[in-house]
This record gives sequence, C-alpha cells and structure tokens, in this order.
Amino acid sequence: AAKMSVKELKAALKEFGMKCKACSDKSEFVDLLNAARATAQTQHAKGSCKPREGCEQGCDLCNSQASQTREVCGAMSFCEWAGSPGDEKPEKQKHGTSTHSKHADGT
Repeated sequence: AAKMSVKELKAALKEFGMKCKACSDKSEFVDLLNAARATAQTQHAKGSCKPREGCEQGCDLCNSQASQTREVCGAMSFCEWAGSPGDEKPEKQKHGTSTHSKHADGT
C-alpha cells in the first residue's frame, strides 16, 4: 500500500466502503487501508458473503469487500453468509440469548 498513490489509496478504501475525510497525510491513508485489509482477511477467515442460489439482481454486491461482514451481508436479502467450519450460526446466538432471558425472568 505504501507504493500506491493517494488517488489509488482512496479508490482502494472505497472498495472497502471506507472514506477518510480527516486523513491529511499519505501515511494515514496507508494505515487505514492496511487496517481495512487486515479486518477483511480476518472476517474472510470466519466466513464470507455469497449470493443466494438463484440470485438475479445485485448478486455482485455480495462479493464486494464492503459486504464481507455478517451484519452487512445479512441485511441484503439476496445474499447469505457462508461460515467456515465451526463458525457459530446466528440462530445459535439468538437461541442462547432467549434462553438466558428465560432464566432471568424465572420461567
């Protein structure tokens, strides 16, 4: 990233759905891009956003860098989160939360 121009850095950040209005030095753009790439790599290791089978419109958005978090992916009806083996599914998390609430209520 350090060899990229500021224009290239801005374009790369845009691919991650990021923009830095407060960045005044090239090194700040480089640091932000490196952090975005590291976050994306970590998220990708935990799973990725993929188009649902039979997707007809907007399918390319599922594969974009900006969609590679479970929250963003889940907000798009034509995408689905494909977790890695051992990745806890959102349903299990919700179930755990509701079970905890039942105990707290005494029911």
